[in-house]
Order: sequence, then C-alpha cells, then structure tokens
Amino acid sequence: MCSVLHTSGRMLAIAGLVCCGFLLPVSAQNLTGQISGRVDDPSGSVVARASVQLTNDLTQQVRKTETNSSGEFLFVELLAGTYSIRIDQTGFRPYQQTKIEVSAAERVTLPALHLQVGDVSSTVTVQSESARVQTESSERVGLISASQVQNTPLRGRDYVGLLKLLPGVTDLVSRDAPGGTMATVNGGLGGQVLVTIDGIVSQDSGSTTGTQYQPSVDAIGEMKVLLTSYQAEYGARSGGLVNVVIKNGTRDFHGSAYYYKRNEALNANNFFNNANRSNVGSDGKAKRPVYRYDNPGYTLGGPVIIPGTRFNRERNKLFFFWSQDILMRKNPTSLMQVTFPTQLERQGNFTQSVYGNNGQPVIVRDPVTQAPIPGNIVPTNRIDPAGAGATQPVAAAERGGYQRQPRVQLSESVCARSAA
Repeated sequence: MCSVLHTSGRMLAIAGLVCCGFLLPVSAQNLTGQISGRVDDPSGSVVARASVQLTNDLTQQVRKTETNSSGEFLFVELLAGTYSIRIDQTGFRPYQQTKIEVSAAERVTLPALHLQVGDVSSTVTVQSESARVQTESSERVGLISASQVQNTPLRGRDYVGLLKLLPGVTDLVSRDAPGGTMATVNGGLGGQVLVTIDGIVSQDSGSTTGTQYQPSVDAIGEMKVLLTSYQAEYGARSGGLVNVVIKNGTRDFHGSAYYYKRNEALNANNFFNNANRSNVGSDGKAKRPVYRYDNPGYTLGGPVIIPGTRFNRERNKLFFFWSQDILMRKNPTSLMQVTFPTQLERQGNFTQSVYGNNGQPVIVRDPVTQAPIPGNIVPTNRIDPAGAGATQPVAAAERGGYQRQPRVQLSESVCARSAA
C-alpha cells in the first residue's frame, strides 16, 4: 500500500498565485520592516526637504522620499535584506550610508544623520554603524541570519533544529528528518509557539504542536523568533512566535541543486553487531542496520523578464524564487486490528453480532429511550441514510482481520515567491 503526497496540483496552484503576484502587490502580515531617521546640519538644526534615496543592495530597487519639516523620513514595507541610503541637499555634501540590515518586521531607527557643508562633488560615506538599540518596542527578539542557516549543519535538514541556537529555547527532538513537535520557548507549554512562513500561519488549528509546512533549509532567508514582551499584534500564542522568511530573487539568476544521501553501506558497523554476529551476510560479515535517507532538491531565483520586450529590462522591478525539496520515506506500520460490519449488520440485523473473547451478544439500544430494540433488528425506517451510505464501500467480513503493510510516503516541499 502506498500513501503518496502528490504535488502537481499544489505546484499549479502556487504557480497561479505567482502569476497573481505579477499583477497585485505582494504583502504579508508580520513580514515587512521599516527604516526611519532624522537629518540635521553641523549645528544640529534639522534639514527639511532633503532628498533621501533608499536602495536594496541585492535587487537594486530604489525608493525615494523627502524629509519633512522636522527633518525626519520614513520608508515602510521593506523586505528583509541589506540597504543603502543616500541623502542630497543643496549646499551640503551628499551623505551615504551602507550595510543597513533590516530583518522581518523590524523597525530600524537610524541615529541622527549629520550633513556636512561642502561641495556636492565630494561624498561623506559611512560604511558601518554602532550597534543599534531597539527603542521602538520592548520585545526581545532572536534572529537566525542567512549565513547561520547556510553554515549550521543539520542532520535531518529540519529548520526547527536551528532554534537551538537561541537562548531560552528547548528542543528535545532528535530531528533525524523534517517534522515532529515544535520546540518550546522560555519554558512555555507545548503547542504555544506560533509558526508563520512569510507572515502566514503554518500550523493546523487542531494540532498546534508541529508545523503544517516544512520549507527546505535552502529556501530560508532568515528566521526571526519573538521570545518575550512582544506587541499585541502577535498575541495569538503565549509561548513565542517563529517567523520563517523565504529567500527573494535578485537581479541575477542564482540556483542550486543538491542530493543528500545516507546508506548503511557508507557506515561502519557497531561493536555489538560485530561481537554477537547474530545477522551474518553471505560474505561472512555482520550486516549493518538499515539506515537510508535520500533527499534531492533544487532552488532557482532571479528577475522576471520577457524576451523580446522591454518588460523589467533593468531587472529591478519584479523577481521570483522557486524551491523544491523531495524526501522519500519508507516505514513499516505496526499490527492493527480492523473490524468491518457484516452484510447483516449493514442491513440493521444484529442477531448474530457478538463481541469480546467470550462472544457476548451485541445489544442494540434505541438512542432516544436507551431501551433494547426488539429482536436486535433495527427497523429500516430508523436507519440513517447517511450512515447506511457510508458502509456501502466497506467489504463484508465476519471478523476484523490483521494487516501489516509498508507505507511509502513521498513528501515534497515547494516554495514560490514573487516580489515587485
């Protein structure tokens, strides 16, 4: 018996969503951040109507604004990434600051930006800044960056295992393969950690101890974990919030392919197998325990272009990212007993029905009065048509049988994103 999770329909659905993303602005709750700041002159007076230009370092997308009468500016709805800012005003040297990091849903307030009087032909460039102090809110946040995601070894390639890098997180699951229960934060109860992917909840409302969707580790751009004192807008659970951010496409095409494989033939045998020699192969050597794991996948991202047209010719307006991860598992199921209704029982006749080891007769009772039904035969007009219809596909059997069946599950995780 094979239980296979097909993804062709899901892939088409996601492709349709991507196409819709070409036409509509792409946004998600708890995903975008903002950058704000104040511009002043050497005397400390504010500089109004100064031109402020913000550039995404990866996509080279440019956004512009002007400072208000208080010398302040604000850029909102920024995807996680690295940005550069440039300020121009007549009579002052252009000011440029690079390597401004913005994580998901982060409110970045820059220190006062001081313009210097001088020729516009020279530029004041700031390549690094002092450590930022979060003053916009009191929340305590843990951030797992893209470099940590890429460089941290994960045996089972389960992104939840990365949460162990943060203080206050407890994870007792082995993570030998993707899936399993969610870690706990600061001693909170199981099931009280909210998991979102690009701001969208990724948990079954009826089973909150795990995740509904497992993106490939290669598709994750960063992970932001709200640990304590987060704002009311994140108040769905009391045990923390994990926001997984999927990578974005860039101006250039980038891709990757991988195949992670485990097999007992590549492993050394353990001491007890060699000592006991209870399972010896034809070569006279003790057999190794079966240990197999095959996990291929690939990623692809870049600008959306249409050959022969001027659409997105400068590669700075629309981008895509696609990831597909395939994991095949084969697990034997345990013995289970299944009882099917007999042909007489499906007709409402329980005169021959028994239960238990001693063959005790089944007494059918009226659900309203709880009195035994005469003759142990349910009248035809008392049989619910829906219940009768549900038993039709079931094959008749006198007793429940035993089944032992291997289960093969092919699971795929597909990530797709478009950004304008």
